[in-house]
Amino acid sequence: MSIILQICFCIIGKMILRITCVVIFVLVARTSSFAGEIILTGVYQGRNIFVRNPYIPDQNRFCITGIFVNNFPLNNLPKTSAIQIDLSGFSLNEEITIRIVHDDSCRPLVVNPEVIKQAREFEFLYVQVDDLSINWITTGESPGGVFELEKLKWEGWEKIIQIPGKGQFDNNQYSIEAFHYTGDNSYKLTYTNKEGEKFMSEEVSFYSLLDPIVMYPGEKIYDWISLSRETDYKIYNDYDTLMIKGFGDEINVSMLDYGDFYIILEDEPVRFNRPKPEIIPRKKRKKDQESKKGN
Repeated sequence: MSIILQICFCIIGKMILRITCVVIFVLVARTSSFAGEIILTGVYQGRNIFVRNPYIPDQNRFCITGIFVNNFPLNNLPKTSAIQIDLSGFSLNEEITIRIVHDDSCRPLVVNPEVIKQAREFEFLYVQVDDLSINWITTGESPGGVFELEKLKWEGWEKIIQIPGKGQFDNNQYSIEAFHYTGDNSYKLTYTNKEGEKFMSEEVSFYSLLDPIVMYPGEKIYDWISLSRETDYKIYNDYDTLMIKGFGDEINVSMLDYGDFYIILEDEPVRFNRPKPEIIPRKKRKKDQESKKGN
Protein backbone atom coordinates (compact mmCIF):
# COMPACT_ATOMS: atom_id res chain seq x y z
CA MET A 1 0.00 0.00 0.00
CA SER A 2 1.04 3.59 -0.48
CA ILE A 3 0.99 6.03 2.32
CA ILE A 4 0.18 9.55 1.17
CA LEU A 5 1.24 12.32 3.42
CA GLN A 6 -0.21 15.64 2.45
CA ILE A 7 1.07 18.71 4.16
CA CYS A 8 -0.54 22.03 3.40
CA PHE A 9 0.72 25.28 4.73
CA CYS A 10 -1.67 28.18 4.26
CA ILE A 11 -0.62 31.75 5.06
CA ILE A 12 -3.38 34.34 5.01
CA GLY A 13 -2.20 37.94 5.19
CA LYS A 14 -4.26 40.91 6.06
CA MET A 15 -3.47 42.64 2.78
CA ILE A 16 -2.27 39.70 0.73
CA LEU A 17 -3.96 36.40 0.60
CA ARG A 18 -1.32 33.92 -0.06
CA ILE A 19 -1.99 30.28 -0.13
CA THR A 20 0.82 27.97 -0.47
CA CYS A 21 0.12 24.33 -0.59
CA VAL A 22 2.88 21.92 -0.58
CA VAL A 23 1.86 18.43 -1.30
CA ILE A 24 4.37 15.78 -0.66
CA PHE A 25 3.67 12.30 -1.82
CA VAL A 26 5.69 9.61 -0.25
CA LEU A 27 5.21 6.26 -1.84
CA VAL A 28 6.31 3.36 0.22
CA ALA A 29 6.32 0.05 -1.61
CA ARG A 30 5.69 -3.04 0.39
CA THR A 31 8.44 -5.56 -0.22
CA SER A 32 8.43 -9.28 0.46
CA SER A 33 10.76 -12.20 -0.18
CA PHE A 34 8.68 -14.52 -2.39
CA ALA A 35 9.16 -18.21 -1.57
CA GLY A 36 10.07 -20.74 -4.24
CA GLU A 37 8.54 -24.16 -4.67
CA ILE A 38 9.60 -27.51 -6.06
CA ILE A 39 6.72 -29.89 -6.84
CA LEU A 40 7.22 -33.62 -7.47
CA THR A 41 4.43 -35.96 -8.53
CA GLY A 42 4.48 -39.72 -9.04
CA VAL A 43 3.74 -42.99 -7.29
CA TYR A 44 5.33 -44.72 -4.33
CA GLN A 45 7.75 -47.46 -5.42
CA GLY A 46 9.20 -48.49 -2.06
CA ARG A 47 11.92 -45.84 -1.77
CA ASN A 48 12.30 -42.50 0.03
CA ILE A 49 13.18 -39.09 -1.43
CA PHE A 50 16.48 -37.38 -0.47
CA VAL A 51 16.96 -33.61 -0.69
CA ARG A 52 20.06 -31.42 -0.32
CA ASN A 53 19.22 -28.36 1.76
CA PRO A 54 21.69 -25.45 1.25
CA TYR A 55 22.68 -23.21 4.15
CA ILE A 56 22.23 -19.42 3.81
CA PRO A 57 25.12 -17.80 5.78
CA ASP A 58 23.90 -14.21 5.77
CA GLN A 59 20.51 -15.28 7.12
CA ASN A 60 21.92 -17.93 9.45
CA ARG A 61 19.37 -20.57 8.36
CA PHE A 62 18.75 -23.34 5.88
CA CYS A 63 17.05 -22.94 2.51
CA ILE A 64 13.98 -25.16 2.94
CA THR A 65 11.14 -23.61 4.94
CA GLY A 66 8.52 -26.34 4.55
CA ILE A 67 7.78 -29.77 3.04
CA PHE A 68 4.29 -31.04 2.25
CA VAL A 69 3.41 -34.59 1.20
CA ASN A 70 -0.09 -34.86 -0.30
CA ASN A 71 -0.80 -31.46 1.35
CA PHE A 72 0.21 -32.71 4.81
CA PRO A 73 3.14 -30.77 6.32
CA LEU A 74 6.27 -32.58 7.39
CA ASN A 75 6.44 -31.95 11.12
CA ASN A 76 9.74 -31.23 12.87
CA LEU A 77 11.51 -30.19 9.68
CA PRO A 78 15.19 -31.13 10.17
CA LYS A 79 17.60 -28.19 10.22
CA THR A 80 20.28 -30.06 8.31
CA SER A 81 21.92 -29.95 4.91
CA ALA A 82 20.45 -33.37 3.95
CA ILE A 83 16.79 -34.32 4.40
CA GLN A 84 15.16 -37.70 3.90
CA ILE A 85 11.43 -37.60 3.12
CA ASP A 86 10.03 -40.80 4.60
CA LEU A 87 7.32 -42.30 2.33
CA SER A 88 7.11 -45.73 3.95
CA GLY A 89 3.55 -45.11 5.12
CA PHE A 90 2.25 -45.27 1.55
CA SER A 91 1.16 -48.36 -0.35
CA LEU A 92 3.01 -49.45 -3.48
CA ASN A 93 1.92 -47.44 -6.54
CA GLU A 94 -0.09 -45.00 -4.39
CA GLU A 95 -0.08 -41.51 -5.91
CA ILE A 96 2.18 -38.94 -4.22
CA THR A 97 2.63 -35.17 -4.55
CA ILE A 98 5.58 -33.59 -2.73
CA ARG A 99 5.83 -29.80 -2.38
CA ILE A 100 9.13 -28.34 -1.16
CA VAL A 101 8.92 -24.68 -0.12
CA HIS A 102 12.21 -22.76 0.01
CA ASP A 103 13.69 -19.30 0.21
CA ASP A 104 13.80 -17.50 -3.12
CA SER A 105 17.50 -16.78 -2.72
CA CYS A 106 18.48 -20.46 -2.92
CA ARG A 107 17.34 -23.74 -4.42
CA PRO A 108 17.36 -27.22 -2.84
CA LEU A 109 18.40 -30.24 -4.91
CA VAL A 110 16.21 -33.35 -5.08
CA VAL A 111 18.78 -36.14 -5.33
CA ASN A 112 16.58 -39.00 -6.56
CA PRO A 113 13.29 -37.73 -8.08
CA GLU A 114 13.10 -40.80 -10.35
CA VAL A 115 12.11 -43.10 -7.45
CA ILE A 116 8.51 -41.84 -7.57
CA LYS A 117 8.20 -41.40 -11.32
CA GLN A 118 4.91 -42.58 -12.73
CA ALA A 119 4.94 -46.25 -13.61
CA ARG A 120 5.18 -46.78 -17.33
CA GLU A 121 3.46 -49.56 -19.21
CA PHE A 122 4.53 -53.09 -18.42
CA GLU A 123 7.32 -54.50 -20.58
CA PHE A 124 9.26 -57.75 -20.95
CA LEU A 125 12.89 -56.61 -21.06
CA TYR A 126 14.41 -60.06 -21.51
CA VAL A 127 13.25 -63.66 -22.00
CA GLN A 128 15.79 -66.48 -22.33
CA VAL A 129 15.78 -70.29 -22.19
CA ASP A 130 18.72 -72.61 -21.50
CA ASP A 131 19.22 -76.30 -20.68
CA LEU A 132 17.84 -76.08 -17.16
CA SER A 133 15.75 -72.93 -16.78
CA ILE A 134 13.48 -70.27 -18.25
CA ASN A 135 14.48 -66.73 -17.26
CA TRP A 136 12.93 -63.31 -17.76
CA ILE A 137 13.17 -59.68 -16.59
CA THR A 138 10.29 -57.19 -16.52
CA THR A 139 9.59 -53.55 -15.70
CA GLY A 140 6.41 -51.65 -14.95
CA GLU A 141 4.71 -54.35 -12.87
CA SER A 142 1.92 -53.53 -10.42
CA PRO A 143 0.88 -55.46 -7.29
CA GLY A 144 -1.47 -58.36 -7.96
CA GLY A 145 -0.18 -59.29 -11.42
CA VAL A 146 0.44 -62.89 -12.51
CA PHE A 147 2.46 -64.68 -15.21
CA GLU A 148 1.42 -67.71 -17.22
CA LEU A 149 4.00 -69.82 -19.02
CA GLU A 150 2.72 -71.58 -22.14
CA LYS A 151 4.37 -74.31 -24.20
CA LEU A 152 3.62 -75.29 -27.78
CA LYS A 153 2.40 -78.90 -27.72
CA TRP A 154 0.62 -81.47 -29.85
CA GLU A 155 -2.75 -79.69 -29.66
CA GLY A 156 -1.43 -76.09 -29.63
CA TRP A 157 -0.37 -73.69 -26.90
CA GLU A 158 -0.93 -75.11 -23.42
CA LYS A 159 -0.54 -73.41 -20.02
CA ILE A 160 2.24 -75.06 -18.03
CA ILE A 161 2.46 -73.01 -14.83
CA GLN A 162 1.22 -69.78 -13.21
CA ILE A 163 3.65 -67.57 -11.28
CA PRO A 164 2.70 -64.57 -9.08
CA GLY A 165 4.40 -61.31 -10.08
CA LYS A 166 6.74 -59.48 -7.71
CA GLY A 167 4.84 -56.23 -8.29
CA GLN A 168 7.80 -53.81 -8.16
CA PHE A 169 8.17 -50.99 -10.67
CA ASP A 170 11.91 -51.48 -11.03
CA ASN A 171 13.33 -54.48 -12.85
CA ASN A 172 11.99 -57.84 -11.61
CA GLN A 173 13.96 -61.03 -12.33
CA TYR A 174 12.48 -64.54 -12.56
CA SER A 175 13.91 -68.01 -13.11
CA ILE A 176 11.99 -71.31 -13.14
CA GLU A 177 12.77 -74.90 -14.08
CA ALA A 178 12.49 -75.67 -17.79
CA PHE A 179 9.92 -78.13 -19.17
CA HIS A 180 11.88 -79.38 -22.18
CA TYR A 181 11.04 -82.21 -24.55
CA THR A 182 13.60 -83.89 -26.75
CA GLY A 183 14.30 -81.63 -29.75
CA ASP A 184 12.49 -78.35 -30.44
CA ASN A 185 10.72 -76.49 -27.61
CA SER A 186 8.75 -73.23 -27.90
CA TYR A 187 7.57 -71.08 -24.99
CA LYS A 188 5.84 -67.75 -24.41
CA LEU A 189 4.84 -65.76 -21.33
CA THR A 190 1.69 -63.75 -20.63
CA TYR A 191 1.51 -61.12 -17.87
CA THR A 192 -1.94 -60.10 -16.57
CA ASN A 193 -2.20 -57.10 -14.22
CA LYS A 194 -4.89 -56.66 -11.58
CA GLU A 195 -7.03 -54.66 -14.04
CA GLY A 196 -7.08 -57.62 -16.42
CA GLU A 197 -4.77 -56.13 -19.06
CA LYS A 198 -2.61 -58.76 -20.78
CA PHE A 199 0.94 -58.37 -22.11
CA MET A 200 2.55 -61.17 -24.11
CA SER A 201 6.23 -61.89 -24.60
CA GLU A 202 7.80 -62.92 -27.87
CA GLU A 203 7.98 -66.65 -28.54
CA VAL A 204 11.33 -68.17 -27.51
CA SER A 205 12.70 -71.51 -28.71
CA PHE A 206 15.26 -74.01 -27.48
CA TYR A 207 16.58 -77.28 -28.93
CA SER A 208 17.09 -79.91 -26.23
CA LEU A 209 19.54 -82.81 -26.55
CA LEU A 210 17.66 -84.97 -24.04
CA ASP A 211 17.46 -88.67 -24.93
CA PRO A 212 14.08 -89.66 -26.40
CA ILE A 213 11.67 -91.33 -23.99
CA VAL A 214 11.36 -95.11 -24.30
CA MET A 215 8.07 -96.85 -23.43
CA TYR A 216 7.88 -100.35 -21.91
CA PRO A 217 6.78 -103.13 -22.33
CA GLY A 218 5.96 -102.37 -25.99
CA GLU A 219 2.92 -102.51 -28.27
CA LYS A 220 0.95 -104.95 -26.08
CA ILE A 221 0.20 -103.52 -22.66
CA TYR A 222 -2.08 -105.06 -20.04
CA ASP A 223 -2.04 -102.95 -16.87
CA TRP A 224 1.01 -100.68 -16.64
CA ILE A 225 3.15 -98.49 -18.90
CA SER A 226 6.70 -97.67 -17.79
CA LEU A 227 8.67 -94.72 -19.22
CA SER A 228 12.42 -94.19 -19.23
CA ARG A 229 11.95 -90.81 -17.47
CA GLU A 230 9.16 -88.64 -16.11
CA THR A 231 7.12 -86.55 -18.50
CA ASP A 232 3.56 -85.39 -19.09
CA TYR A 233 1.36 -87.70 -21.18
CA LYS A 234 -2.10 -88.08 -22.69
CA ILE A 235 -3.77 -91.32 -23.77
CA TYR A 236 -6.52 -91.32 -26.44
CA ASN A 237 -8.70 -94.09 -27.82
CA ASP A 238 -9.18 -94.75 -31.54
CA TYR A 239 -11.99 -92.15 -31.59
CA ASP A 240 -9.58 -89.42 -30.37
CA THR A 241 -11.29 -89.26 -26.98
CA LEU A 242 -8.97 -88.33 -24.12
CA MET A 243 -8.92 -91.21 -21.64
CA ILE A 244 -6.00 -90.52 -19.27
CA LYS A 245 -3.58 -87.66 -18.72
CA GLY A 246 -0.94 -86.98 -16.10
CA PHE A 247 2.76 -86.65 -15.29
CA GLY A 248 5.20 -89.35 -14.22
CA ASP A 249 7.05 -92.44 -15.41
CA GLU A 250 4.53 -95.13 -14.34
CA ILE A 251 1.01 -95.16 -15.85
CA ASN A 252 -1.81 -97.42 -14.72
CA VAL A 253 -3.98 -98.36 -17.73
CA SER A 254 -5.93 -101.21 -16.11
CA MET A 255 -9.15 -99.17 -16.18
CA LEU A 256 -9.07 -98.87 -19.99
CA ASP A 257 -11.26 -101.04 -22.16
CA TYR A 258 -9.58 -103.62 -24.35
CA GLY A 259 -8.57 -102.33 -27.74
CA ASP A 260 -6.30 -99.88 -29.55
CA PHE A 261 -5.01 -96.61 -28.06
CA TYR A 262 -2.26 -94.09 -28.59
CA ILE A 263 -0.23 -92.13 -26.06
CA ILE A 264 1.28 -88.67 -26.68
CA LEU A 265 4.82 -88.56 -25.35
CA GLU A 266 6.75 -85.33 -26.00
CA ASP A 267 4.41 -84.46 -28.89
CA GLU A 268 4.92 -87.87 -30.51
CA PRO A 269 1.99 -90.34 -30.78
CA VAL A 270 2.86 -93.94 -29.87
CA ARG A 271 0.26 -96.65 -30.55
CA PHE A 272 -0.39 -99.60 -28.27
CA ASN A 273 -2.98 -102.31 -27.76
CA ARG A 274 -4.58 -103.53 -24.58
CA PRO A 275 -5.47 -107.14 -25.44
CA LYS A 276 -8.14 -109.23 -23.82
CA PRO A 277 -6.77 -111.88 -21.45
CA GLU A 278 -6.61 -115.28 -23.08
CA ILE A 279 -9.50 -117.47 -21.88
CA ILE A 280 -8.67 -121.20 -21.76
CA PRO A 281 -11.68 -123.51 -22.17
CA ARG A 282 -12.41 -125.73 -19.12
CA LYS A 283 -11.89 -129.04 -21.01
CA LYS A 284 -8.59 -127.91 -22.34
CA ARG A 285 -7.47 -126.83 -18.87
CA LYS A 286 -8.44 -130.28 -17.53
CA LYS A 287 -6.48 -132.09 -20.24
CA ASP A 288 -3.50 -129.86 -19.62
CA GLN A 289 -3.63 -130.65 -15.92
CA GLU A 290 -3.86 -134.44 -16.58
CA SER A 291 -0.94 -134.32 -19.01
CA LYS A 292 1.11 -132.55 -16.38
CA LYS A 293 0.29 -135.26 -13.83
CA GLY A 294 1.28 -137.95 -16.29
CA ASN A 295 4.62 -136.34 -16.79
